[in-house]
Amino acid sequence: PASGMSGLHTRFTVQFVVDDDDGEIANFFRADGGERTESHQHFSVAGTRAFFGALTGVLRLFRGSPPHGWRTVRYGLHRDEILDVRKPEGSAAHSPVVFFHGGGWMMGTKDFYRHDLCFLTEAGFRVFNVEYPKAPEHPHPWILRSVLKSLAFVRSSFSNGAAVHVMGDSAGGN
Repeated sequence: PASGMSGLHTRFTVQFVVDDDDGEIANFFRADGGERTESHQHFSVAGTRAFFGALTGVLRLFRGSPPHGWRTVRYGLHRDEILDVRKPEGSAAHSPVVFFHGGGWMMGTKDFYRHDLCFLTEAGFRVFNVEYPKAPEHPHPWILRSVLKSLAFVRSSFSNGAAVHVMGDSAGGN
């Protein structure tokens, strides 16, 4: 752990306000399975990740299989330090784009964005869709170091010294 972080516990809650008059959604995420006792439900990190994982699964059903052409590359030693690469037809006409997914640094996945990033390869950009370790299991500055490592990897392995465009959604845009 980082200096002064040795006593950090991994009990975090994320607060969502949902329109759930009968309490079915909130009760699904309660750790004890009991009835809702307040108008704002606190979801655990695991419950929130499960919810967004299910949402990603539903999107896959509607969107179909990921577009062809993506390949996965490891940029670090941690199991989540991977990125997907998709290159344009022909040669890349522009500097590469590195995309970081959203999710408050605690949830989300690169897989959620595979379809949405294809327009960039169609426009001549090579695209890197980055996965990174999540909080609270990996407190600051772990995630920052991981995303910087991914950028260094892309620059040294794929950009030929050219500039790299960086973009992201929500937390990934920060």
